Parts: sequence; C-alpha cells; structure tokens
Amino acid sequence: MMVQTYLWIGIALFVAMLLVLGYVGYKKTKTFDDYVIGGFSLGPYSLGLALAATFFSAATFMGYVGWSYDMGYSNLWRIFALGILCPLGAVIVAKKVRDITGKVKAVSLPDWCGSRFDSDVLRVMVAILVLFNIAYIAAQISAGAWVFEVMLGIPYRTGVVAVAVVVLLYVTMGGTFSDIYTDAVQAVLMAVCGLLVFFSIYFIMDGSILGVQNEIATNLQQQDANLTRVINPESSMYYSVAAIVFMLFADFWAVGQPQIINKIMALEKKRDMGKLLVTYVVATFCFLLVVWGGFYARALIPEVIAHPDTALPEYVSWAMHPLLAAFVGVVILAASLSTTDGLFVVISTAISNDIFKRVLVPRGIMGKNLKTEEEVDRFCTKIARVTTVLIGVLALIAAWEQPAYLGDLVLFGIMGTVSGVIGMVVYGSFSPKATPGAAIASLIIGVSVFLYTYLFTGITSVPHAGGIAYLTSIVTIILFSQFTKQTISDQHLDQFFVKKQM
Repeated sequence: MMVQTYLWIGIALFVAMLLVLGYVGYKKTKTFDDYVIGGFSLGPYSLGLALAATFFSAATFMGYVGWSYDMGYSNLWRIFALGILCPLGAVIVAKKVRDITGKVKAVSLPDWCGSRFDSDVLRVMVAILVLFNIAYIAAQISAGAWVFEVMLGIPYRTGVVAVAVVVLLYVTMGGTFSDIYTDAVQAVLMAVCGLLVFFSIYFIMDGSILGVQNEIATNLQQQDANLTRVINPESSMYYSVAAIVFMLFADFWAVGQPQIINKIMALEKKRDMGKLLVTYVVATFCFLLVVWGGFYARALIPEVIAHPDTALPEYVSWAMHPLLAAFVGVVILAASLSTTDGLFVVISTAISNDIFKRVLVPRGIMGKNLKTEEEVDRFCTKIARVTTVLIGVLALIAAWEQPAYLGDLVLFGIMGTVSGVIGMVVYGSFSPKATPGAAIASLIIGVSVFLYTYLFTGITSVPHAGGIAYLTSIVTIILFSQFTKQTISDQHLDQFFVKKQM
C-alpha cells in the first residue's frame, strides 16, 4: 500500500511538471517551425538528453528488461548495439543530415527526403510511411498502462486512457518545445533509475561487485543453461549468429528513425553536434543499466513474474523501499511518454507540413483562401494540433488490448519505418549520384522485404528482419542510382555537395 501511495504522489507531481512545461512550450511556440522543430533554436545538452530519452522508451524500461528476464545474458547484445553501435552510426550520419537540413530548412524526415531529392512524390510517400509509427505509440501507451495495473491495481484500459490524455495535453499545447523540455527532464529521471536498479542488488546480497554478479549468473545457469549463453537457441531474438549480426547492423543505422532525425534537425548550431552526441552517450550508458533488473528478477523472484514485460515493476516492488519503487514506477511512465510525445509531433508534422503545406497548398489543391505565408503557418499549426488528437485516439484504440510483447511491437514500428528511408538518409546524405527514382525504389523494396521477411519466412526476430531490410534498402538505392535518370538539377545538388571557396 505504501508503494501505491508514494506512486500516486509521484504521478501527480510528474503530471503537474509536464503540464507546466507544456504551458511554457505553448508560450514559446509562435510559429509553425517552433511547433515542429523548436525553430532551430535548441542547445546540445537539452537535445542530447531528449534524444536519449526519445530513443530509449518503455521498450527499454519494460520490454528490454523483459527480454533480459526471458532470454538471459544473450540480451547483452542489445547493450552493445544500443550503447556503442547506435552512437557510431549517428556520428557518421548526423552532421550531414543537419547540414542538409540547414540548407533546405526541413522540419521533418519526409520534408528532408522530399527536399533532398526535390520530389513531392517522395515527400508524400515518406509522410505516409511515418504513419506506421502509430503502432509504436500504442506500445508506449500500453507500457504506461501496465504500470497502473501492476503497481496501482488500476484496470489496464483506465491506464491507457490516462496516459493518452496526459501526453496529448502537453504535446498539443507546445509541440517540439514541450517535447524537448519534458524529454530532457525525463532523461535525468531515467538515468537515475538505471543506476538505481543496477546497484539495488548490492543492498540485497552481500559480496563484491563481481562476486554478486557471479552469484546471479550461477543462479541463472542452474535454472537454464541457455540463460547464460552468448547465443540462446531458445530465444526469439538471439537464436543464431545471423540473427545477431543483422540486429547489430540494424541498430547501427537506428539514426534513421523519424523522431531521432527531428531532434537532430532542432539543433541550433551545427558545431555543437559533438556535445549533443557525448551527452547522448553518457545518458545512454546510465539508461541501459536498467536491463540488469531482468537478470535480477529471473534469479531471485521468477515465481512472481506473470509476464516478462512486468519483470521490472515486480522486481522493484519486491526489492526496494516503497519510495524508491514508486520512483521507478514514475520513471517507467516517463520512459513511455518520452518517446510517445516525440512520435506525436513527428506524425502530426507529416500531415500538416509534409502533405498540406509543402504539397497541397503550393499545387492549389487546398488552402486557396490563404493569402500569406503567415496565414498558411497558422493554419498548419492548427492542423498539427488536431492531427495530434486524432493520432492519439487511433493509438488508444490500438492499445486497448494488451500486446503480447512490448519490445517486439516497438521494434516493428521502428524498423517498418526505417527500412523505407535508411537508403535515402545514408546514401542520399553523402552522394550526389542518388536519384529520386532510386530513392522511391529503395523505399518500396526496403519496406516490402521487411514485411515479407518478418511475416512469412519464419524469422521471429524483428531486428533480424529489419537488418536484412536495411541492407536491401541501402543496396537498392546505390544500384538503382547507376541506371536511373538523375532528374535533380545541378543547382539543387550543388547546395548540398559543393563546398564554397574561401
């Protein structure tokens, strides 16, 4: 009961903070650019924290912990992939993406792709592809609702409604300003939680750091030898060398996620990209320590875990002081919201900017009565806010029934989107030879390969299917660019690839 009391107090304070920051974002949101990317005016440290909080969602704090519980030490491949390979991929791509963003003033991933390839067809196709992430939002809402059910005894569906309403309120008010401000605060909470969970075992068991970890490993070995193997043949993720290699490849290019690109675009000064990435890496290290909660739960309380995704809330309720357990519960909510808010902004931008402002209005299909750019911007901001509400309703409906596994649902949303854009982001950032026709082919073929591989070939690992699709998308745009006509003008390409003479 004490856990519930503390958790209610924590939730009340957390929601109050979100609404205050949402109001601050509302007051700072003067233009459409402010709403969708913060007007290119955000600093590296707040953005670095927000980037980490967006990247590591409830999939980390519940889904990935659940994988540790269910699959054992083979899940440490996720630590390597997310903690080391993802930042390396970001280092390769992020600066060039931000450079092109500054040239064309892109405010979203569909806008970036459409502007880079000078193609409205591509802009609309990527905008439609981004809608795929409604499933990702549903997974985050579901994770928050699970906290209400497991730690508070509140019915799951009541929790779904509560989480959806709160995030809609503050994102609708302030757009990207609210998103960045709240994510930065949530990142600090998530980092503290990761450290707290990792070191919690040393208040339960006596011994040195390595001694306690060895005792946990021995316990897991006694339960099931597969839990301590590098490759776990019984798992749905790490069952073979090929599954792990393709997962690592997919995570290396995780920077292609639209909500991640949005954060990179919001950076005020290109020279601060290094500071942003360092901040991201430090926060990431702290976040990922939370997956040890799954190992601890499997070793110490396997009999009370009804579902792998509930391992973390069950473990902290058993192992920690009620005040600390309540803190972790609030952080899980923060983890689910930190990605959800960014995705709301990304998808609403796809509709309001990438389809309406950049395609329908210029072609005279809609908005014929809008006479000035200011009128168009005001109307687009309204569209973005209305779209956010509609997306929230759709995600709420999708989350109404508990998903089988949070991690799989989240990664399906991520990789279904990125499989269509990764070729454009990678090859299109560095080569003027990339053609619009090749970009369209890479989108269609990449997404098709991902869906076919995961749904029809018997491959059970979403990252395995995603890695195959990512590689296919990149190879496709390179090969197709060799024999499809370059329809982009030299003048347009020169702004991205010709260095100015000093």
